[in-house]
Order: sequence, then C-alpha cells, then structure tokens
Amino acid sequence: MDTKKILVVDCDHKIRQEIISGIHFQDYEFIEISDSDKALQILSKERISIVILNISQSCDKELDLISYIKVNHSGCEIIVLSGLNEIENATRAVRHGAYLYLVKPVTPADLKLVIEKVAIRQERNLKYLESQTRLMRDLLADNDKMLRAIQLADKVAITDSTILISGESGTGKEVFARYIHMKSKRWDGPFVAVNCGAIPENLVESELFGHVKGAFTGATYQKKGLVDEANQGTLFLDEIGELSPLAQVKLLRFIQDRMVRPVGGTEEMVVDVRIIAATNRDLGEAVRTGRFREDLFYRLNVIHVTIPPLRDRRENIAKLIPFFIIKYANALDKKPPTLDPNVLAILKNYAFPGNIRELENIIERGVILSENGIVRPEDLPRNVMLDRPLIAASSGEVEEDLLDLRELEKRHIIKTLEKLNYNQSLAAKHLGLSRTTLWRKVKEHGIKL
Repeated sequence: MDTKKILVVDCDHKIRQEIISGIHFQDYEFIEISDSDKALQILSKERISIVILNISQSCDKELDLISYIKVNHSGCEIIVLSGLNEIENATRAVRHGAYLYLVKPVTPADLKLVIEKVAIRQERNLKYLESQTRLMRDLLADNDKMLRAIQLADKVAITDSTILISGESGTGKEVFARYIHMKSKRWDGPFVAVNCGAIPENLVESELFGHVKGAFTGATYQKKGLVDEANQGTLFLDEIGELSPLAQVKLLRFIQDRMVRPVGGTEEMVVDVRIIAATNRDLGEAVRTGRFREDLFYRLNVIHVTIPPLRDRRENIAKLIPFFIIKYANALDKKPPTLDPNVLAILKNYAFPGNIRELENIIERGVILSENGIVRPEDLPRNVMLDRPLIAASSGEVEEDLLDLRELEKRHIIKTLEKLNYNQSLAAKHLGLSRTTLWRKVKEHGIKL
C-alpha cells in the first residue's frame, strides 16, 4: 500500500510537534509547515490526503487555501483547528469546504479518531467512484456511440467546463451527469438536480436563487436557493429547454458572473458550481425559432454529449435486463427470476419510446408478477405485447418486424392512451415519459386527443 501524506499547517511549532509525535499511523507520513504560503508549495509537489489547518483571527489566507484545495486537489480532506475566539472563522472554513473543525486544545487521541473517520470516508468514496465507473462501462459501453460518449465524459469530467447533455426522455441523462460529477474534482461536493420543467414560472427565480423573508406574499421565511445548495459541487439543470424567456435571462446572468442575489435581497454572493444541463429538445432548432436564447445556448453548449436512444443501442438491453432484475429482486427480497426466451426476444425488438426508464419499469413489473422463478410474456405490459413482432413459438426467435420504429412508437402511444381513457398523466407515467415529453410526441405524430 502506498504511504499517504498528512500536511499539518500551524504557525506554532510546538503544536505541530505534539500532533506528529502523538499520532502514529502505519500507512501515513506527516509533513509540517508553518503557514498557508508554504502549504501551497507543498501541495504543488506532493499528493496530500489530509490537511490539518489551524485557523487564525485574520483567516483570509486559510480560507483561500481551503478553496484552492477543494478546486485543485480532489479527495483531499481538511480538518480545521480553532481556538474559542475563532469559532466563527472555523464555521466559515467549513462553508468553504473543510470537513469539520475541532476546538483547541485537541488531544492526539481525539485527532486520531477524526483522521481514522476521514480515512474511512475517503476509502468508501473511492470504492463508490470505482464501482460507478465499472457500472457505466459494463452496462453501456458495448455500443460505439455510447463508448464515445463515455470517453468524452471521462475527458471533460476533470475540468469545470459547462456540459450540455442531449437525448430523449429516459435515456439516462441524469445518471450520466452523476457519473461526470463523480469523476470530477467536485465528487465529494453536492450534486443538486433541478427539473426546470417542473418549476412554476413565477417561482423559478426564487427556487434557483432563494429569497429573503418578506420578499413576496407567502415568503414567511428566508430560503436558500438550489444554486447555493450546489456550492462547491455540481448543479444539474434537467429539461433546460422548458425554461421561460425570463428565467433564461436570469440563468444567463448567473452563468456569466457566478453571482447570486436572493429575491428581495440587496447583497450578492459568489457561488462556485459546475453546471451540467440536459435537454430532450433540439435546442439548436429552438434557437432558430426564437424559443431559446442564442447567447444562453452557447454558454451551455461548451461541451456537448449526445446519448443515443435505447433502440439505437440494442446491445445494451441484454446487460441492463439482469441489472434491473437483481435490483428489484433484492428490493422485494425475492430470488432473481429468469426470462422466458420469448420475453427476451420481445424486449430485444421493442421500440422503447420511454428508453431505459421504460425498460426498468417493465422489468420491475415482471419481477413482481413472476411465478416459479420465470418472467413470462403474460407478465409484460399489454401495450408491449400488442406491439410485439411475430415470435416463433418453439425457438423464441423473431420471424418478422411488422412496423418501422417511428410508426411503432406512434401506435404504442395511441394504444396506451386508449387503454387509459386518454388520461395523459397516467399514460406518461406508464410510458416512462414526462408529461411534457408525451405532449410533444403526441404533437409530432399528429395524434388527436
């Protein structure tokens, strides 16, 4: 095992020596220096796992050091030591990204317990990151288009560049955004997902940027905005194409200067977030028709990742099915069932207008309804069975495709609406789509409601 390094930063030589002499870890090496400037020099040369930092009354340099570490040294944790008179500064240090603060005098035994806790946390986070990386590649990298998307994500994750993810509803845009977050320098910061299409237009500014007490009727308390919640982490703006023109202006202003002013407030504050936006629309077309601001589009479209629909990467279906079977069998405390060959043939040739989300819903239903450890065709949703290709009874092989994919999608939506008495909310849920996406597909296919 490689030796990990702990950097002790304190102007008091005696305190530094007490820490080093009182704590013994087999796999850790201590480095001690007197101030933040020298700490920066060490950090530029050494890979540091933990920084123990004394906070002073004039704490600006220490706060700058914390911000530098969080941005440039992913995974490095900071433990702050504070006197009773500097607790307010210690709290500011935690807001800047420090893990926690301890009030002096601190015994070596207490500090050792905290270091052990931090080490466990770092190990757990590292294993989670590795598992998510393996999961993404094992499940999705069989397809050339998906492999290129994953390779691009790996390349840009370590930067703070803004990313726009496009793809149909249910293709896994949020999962992809979380993957980028976990591979970034901000992996230990918050990941805040915002569904732009679900926020009422008159509340968008308040939801994103917060409000002060009394800012408007009903604002009976001060509220922190979602942008501020994502400080030191990633802000994921899903369905960005649904933002109103006014909300687009507000978002553009924030992206330009990274300053937040709550509704009704007078003071602005800097927020450090990485922005990942996602859309199931063609934003380029929306710009041409005047429904989306061109300047905002170019601000978001620094790096563009396209996720293909599931029907264009059928190689993934065979790997996703057992993944979802195990997921829901475990949730139901049930032995994972197997699929009847006819079921697998049906699913491999189904159009999946709801993409991965619809596949997951189908498998969840199949696991619940399965008997004697087998998911049979009758356990599939009726609309999937109605749209199935002809299946050879003995082999489970597909004999003939009856419809092209676009027509199949149209008929699938029509039949679902008919079965649910044209209840659009239920139909959207059944299809694994948002209501907005269902409405758009109805309009595209010319379906009469």
